[in-house]
Amino acid sequence: MPDGATTLRQWVCFPNATDGRGQVASSQTYRLVVETAKGRLVIATVALRTAPDIALAANLARLVDERPFELASRERISGEFGARHGISLELIDIDLDRDDPLMVTAAIPRAIALAARESGAAVPAGTGRIPLSELRASITGRLTDEWITTRGEFIERLDRDVVAQARTIDGLRPSSYSYLSTVSAVHRRNRAQAMAAFPLLQPVLMTHPFDTVRHAIDQGQPLIDVLAAHHNVPKAMIRALRGVKAEDLGRQAGQLGMLVRLLREIPADWWPHDAMTWRQFASAVSAIAQLSRHPITTATNQLWLRRCAQNGYQLPATTPEDLVRLGQDIDEFMDALRRALYWALPDPRNASSPQPAMRPIEIASQFRAGVGLDRLSSLVRRFGDAYRRAVAEFAKEAELWRGLRWPSIGDEPHIYGAIEIIPLLSPGALQEEGSLMGNCVASYVEKCVKGKSQIWSVRHVDGVRLSTLETHIQTSREGHGTLHAVQHKGFSNRAAPGFAWTAVHAHVERLSNSQAQVREYLDWKQTISRKPLEARQQHALMLPIVTAMEKTLSGQWSWQRLLEMGGAAAPPTPAGAPN
Repeated sequence: MPDGATTLRQWVCFPNATDGRGQVASSQTYRLVVETAKGRLVIATVALRTAPDIALAANLARLVDERPFELASRERISGEFGARHGISLELIDIDLDRDDPLMVTAAIPRAIALAARESGAAVPAGTGRIPLSELRASITGRLTDEWITTRGEFIERLDRDVVAQARTIDGLRPSSYSYLSTVSAVHRRNRAQAMAAFPLLQPVLMTHPFDTVRHAIDQGQPLIDVLAAHHNVPKAMIRALRGVKAEDLGRQAGQLGMLVRLLREIPADWWPHDAMTWRQFASAVSAIAQLSRHPITTATNQLWLRRCAQNGYQLPATTPEDLVRLGQDIDEFMDALRRALYWALPDPRNASSPQPAMRPIEIASQFRAGVGLDRLSSLVRRFGDAYRRAVAEFAKEAELWRGLRWPSIGDEPHIYGAIEIIPLLSPGALQEEGSLMGNCVASYVEKCVKGKSQIWSVRHVDGVRLSTLETHIQTSREGHGTLHAVQHKGFSNRAAPGFAWTAVHAHVERLSNSQAQVREYLDWKQTISRKPLEARQQHALMLPIVTAMEKTLSGQWSWQRLLEMGGAAAPPTPAGAPN
């Protein structure tokens, strides 16, 4: 066990750890208060059958001091300590100055059991017995006095200057005391002033995203400017948060980033301005999330909150239908934007730019904050129109990308006298040909999708089927493509009629001499057909979305600008597919 003198400065336990009461059948919840060797304050609850000893307190102090303060989250340390020592321990961030009746109440049953055990199931009082109610009152008074005395003696041994400054922030909490106790007097003063001005910083300041804010505070930089830049919001919004206390915001107190996002969508004239309106704001946020059963950050709920703000945070009984529809459209638009960015932007692991690229989710977040709900409402309608047009425009090309059809060397039928040679460009067409002609051409779908073969139906101009033709393109070193007949069969794979062969020879020669059409087909084969089917289907899905984004977004938040933020020099130009 570690030496307590080298790992902690002091520690106390409630109920008293040195009263010699010993062990009983049930476990007791103890309150453990520790000042570590580095001057950090720790308050923990721990469930044990016997009172914690100095070895346990020293182990806890050592674990806390081993962690950089900004990484020393209560949940992480509690879990690690429990895993190491097999003990259920929870670090808590409460005001040490405040009385805790629940803690005293929790200790009463054990104290009564111990008293009964020592007296043989009753506690003598002269010649009679003390009634249970009097016993409870007596023990409650004794435990309360014990906690007040123990706590007072502990606080007296803490750094008085740090205690005084911590009390000006949000009470003598471990987070406040520890934040102030391990730095120079100048930094301590700067930190105390920052915490006093913005109590809402306390639960989030030690997290990684606030590294720059912590540094700015220690350097004495103007905090309003720093926070406005950190959250990318007007300074007026940060001023509105000055002095707001955690108790006025309830569950929202520890979510400063979300709070700023909500205020961003509310006109400044409607922002809360005192403790009462902040409490009304927090109640509206909780009620909207509960009624809708969706996070408050959805567009519908933010629209709802803004309407509540307009009415003094009075909450309507149900969500207005117009807000529901508009909110759903906005959320779907933002989801489409994120998916389009993920598809269009290069993989950051392969980026060659010296500037670090932003992730799609970060770009979408900045776009959402910069555009605002009002402009988004207009963009959503324009995007819907542009998307429907793009889907119609790319319908035929989308079939090629999805593998639902494939191109040919000229999609139109080719006529040679009384013979018509028709390209078969879909699985359904192959299946019909195979069924009517009694052959296995329906199994050639994969060959056609990959551009390895082209299948044709040879018919009389009056529609009577005569034979089925398979061709293949052979490419020379110079890139010249020549069409060859691989097989040409009649009904049930019998020999094709001679006059059909005459048309086939003319057809092969004609297309071999049409290098523009051959080249177009080969371009498709070397690009689209070689991609995995999953990637082709994703392309068919995303191309109309990206096209609609290009036509909808403009100015500071144009599609081109979003791609540049993500490290793309120009929008990707997908290889086109022939019609």
